[in-house]
Amino acid sequence: MDYLLPSIAYQVAINLPGMREIVNRAMLAEPALPSKSIDVQLACLIISPPVEWAKGSHFQHAPTVFIDGLDECNTIDGQLAVLNLITQSLLDHHVPLRFVVASRPELHIRDHFDQARLSNISKSYQVPNNDDEMIIYVESKFDAIFEQRARIMKAENIDKPWPSANQISQLVRRASGQYVFLDTIFRFVDAHRFSPADRLNTVLRRLADPSVFTEMDIVCSLILEKCPNEYWDLVKAIVEARLFYQPKYDNEFHKDTITMSYIAEIYGCSTPQLHLAADSVAAVIKLQEDDESNFYPSFHHLSFYEFLTNKKCSGVFFVDPQVVRKRWKSCIQQTFKKAHSGEWVLTIGVKSHKEADSQS
Repeated sequence: MDYLLPSIAYQVAINLPGMREIVNRAMLAEPALPSKSIDVQLACLIISPPVEWAKGSHFQHAPTVFIDGLDECNTIDGQLAVLNLITQSLLDHHVPLRFVVASRPELHIRDHFDQARLSNISKSYQVPNNDDEMIIYVESKFDAIFEQRARIMKAENIDKPWPSANQISQLVRRASGQYVFLDTIFRFVDAHRFSPADRLNTVLRRLADPSVFTEMDIVCSLILEKCPNEYWDLVKAIVEARLFYQPKYDNEFHKDTITMSYIAEIYGCSTPQLHLAADSVAAVIKLQEDDESNFYPSFHHLSFYEFLTNKKCSGVFFVDPQVVRKRWKSCIQQTFKKAHSGEWVLTIGVKSHKEADSQS
């Protein structure tokens, strides 16, 4: 959400003749504009420049802004904020832009577009599934896995074509157009120290069982079930730390998120152990490295966050954010009570270890 309005302003500035100068003037008048409140950004970057531009000789028709993957925005509140900004721009300020919003058809998104005041300016369109295109995608991914794991495939006497056409069709049918579902399966199947064929067969057996849950719920449950027992407590520590320090889903890491070494320090385990635990569930949790060799855990996709925090879907894997917050606050206080001041404890969550050490 933080990057949306500056991104749109940048794109219209470099793609629409005559718009660059108008956006430049807005930035020169207020250099700190990208860090201002959303309302100020909206007025100065999205409303005023296009309205001024439409009065000039360059304007011929309303350009289209494409926003893809709205459902991947951090939170439901963030997703609705994006839609409200677009609605406000079009209905209240008559901004000469058109918007195409692509997203999974989540209930809150559908409800927004069902509002009476949007009925005259919006149109919904369900993108048909292109199974042929998805089959090509699946085949290419499994071909890459086969080549990378050629030794184990040969040892198991598995030849191409692998998987079979029937298995690929089954996966594509259950995916229902969701590439994130397939990508999660690819990461699970390609896990090191395991047989890709065995992992794929496990997925197919699970998907074949009748279930009231979604395909993603089934796959997320399977991934966590396959986590080795010796790593399970450490995996829970990573998940809970992620929810405590940055409860909003984010596909990027920032300096205010928590590092693996800090989780290990709080949890009383070694950092290598924690990395091995993360590797055991790499299909849903990834580690990102910064320039200082700090590793930050994050979720591959919002679906995993939704799965964990929905008790009906996750069952024994349910994580209550409120309980997590209380537990981690207590754990931090106990860990640093003897060695550090209260002020250092309060700031460590938003500063790097080097900054915190210098303050202490």
